[in-house]
Amino acid sequence: MSANSTRRKSATPRPPKTPKGFPLWVHPSGRWCKKIKGRFHYFGKIGEVSPEDAEREWDRTKDYLRRGESPPPAEDASEDRLTVKRLFDTFLSDCKRRVATGELQAVTLADYQRTCQRFADIIGKNRAVEGLAPADFAKVRTEVAKTRGLAALGTFITKARVPFSWAIKNELIDRVRYGTQFSKPRADKLLKERNGQAEKFYEPDELLALIESANVQLRAMILLAINAGLGNSDIANLTFEHLDLDAGWLTYPRPKTGQFRRCHLWPETVQAVRAWLAVRKEPKDRELSELVFITKQGNSWRNTAKDNPLSKEFAKLLKKEKLAKRLRSFYSIRHTHRTVSDGAGDFSASSVIMGHALQGMAGVYVRRDRISDDRLKAVSDHIHSWLFGGPDDGE
Repeated sequence: MSANSTRRKSATPRPPKTPKGFPLWVHPSGRWCKKIKGRFHYFGKIGEVSPEDAEREWDRTKDYLRRGESPPPAEDASEDRLTVKRLFDTFLSDCKRRVATGELQAVTLADYQRTCQRFADIIGKNRAVEGLAPADFAKVRTEVAKTRGLAALGTFITKARVPFSWAIKNELIDRVRYGTQFSKPRADKLLKERNGQAEKFYEPDELLALIESANVQLRAMILLAINAGLGNSDIANLTFEHLDLDAGWLTYPRPKTGQFRRCHLWPETVQAVRAWLAVRKEPKDRELSELVFITKQGNSWRNTAKDNPLSKEFAKLLKKEKLAKRLRSFYSIRHTHRTVSDGAGDFSASSVIMGHALQGMAGVYVRRDRISDDRLKAVSDHIHSWLFGGPDDGE
C-alpha cells in the first residue's frame, strides 16, 4: 500500500516555481486551482499547462467567475475576433476624433463612455461581439433596470445601441442579435411613471432662496437657467461671444443640436453675470479662456465620464437650503423655465428661446431667426413677472 501511494505521488509532476504574487495554487489533484465563493476552479494540469498560460486563463475568466457566471469559450477572446472591449475602444476613439473636429459634443462623448463601461461591466469586456445573443442583451437590460427608472433605462438602451450600429456601418460586424427585450419601455409605461414622479419644477420662492444663497458664480448660472432656459451643458459651454450684456441679449445656438436660440436678459441676470466677471480668474488652459464660467480650480464646468461638476455644486446648494428632492437638479430649472414660458401663449417664441425645433408644419415654414425680438422679450417678461412678482424694469 505504501508502494502504491509512492507511485501515485510520483505520477504527479512537481509544480514549477512561480513568481511572488502568483494568483493560483496547486490542487492535490495536480491542477492549477483558485477557490472563489466556496467553489474550486481549475486552470489546467501541472506539466501540461505552464504557470504563464494558467495565469492568462485566470486573467481572462476571473471577472466572470467572481460574478458567478460561466466564462465564454477561450476562442471568443482570440486576437482575430472583435471583443466588446475592442468595439467600444474603437467606437470611442472615433467619437473623440469627432469631438476634436466639432462634430460631437464632449458631453455626448462622456455619456457614451459611461454607457459603454456599464455595458461591459455587465456582459464582460472579453466577450466576442458576434457571440452576443438576445439573452445577453436581455441580461444587460435587466441589470440596468435595477438602478434606473424607465426613462433613464430607455436613454441607456438608445445609447448602448449606437456603438453596435456604428460597427455595422463600418463593416466590423454583419448584424446584432438584440432580440425582443433590448428595447425602450413603452410610451404608456413612461407616462405612468412620469405621472407618479416628483415634479422637476421649482416654485418662485424656492428659486429666489437659491439665488440669494448662491455664491457669485452660481447665482449668475441660476439666473441664466431660469431666464434663458439654459441647461448644464449650455452653461458649461457659454462663451463671451454669446452675450451682449450692454444690449441685454443672449444669442446662443444650442450646442447639442445647433438650433438657433435667442433670449432677452433681465437686468438681474446682467447684473449677476457682470458681478461674476469682475472676480473671474483666467483658466489654467488657454483654450478655455473664451468660456464665461470657470471652476475655482481653473477648469471648465463640462461633464466628463466620471464627473458632473455643476450638478454636484448645485446639489450642495439644494441641501443647504433644504430643497433637495428626488429628481431635482440644476437641469430642473430648464424644465421650470419651459413650463412657465408656455403661459405667455407664444409657443414658437418659447421654442426659439429653448432651442427646440418647431413642431409640425411650423418647423417647415417658420424662420426661427425671423421671430421678432418683441415676441421673445414678451416671453422673457412673463417669466420675470412669475419669478419676481412684477414687470421687468429694464426699460
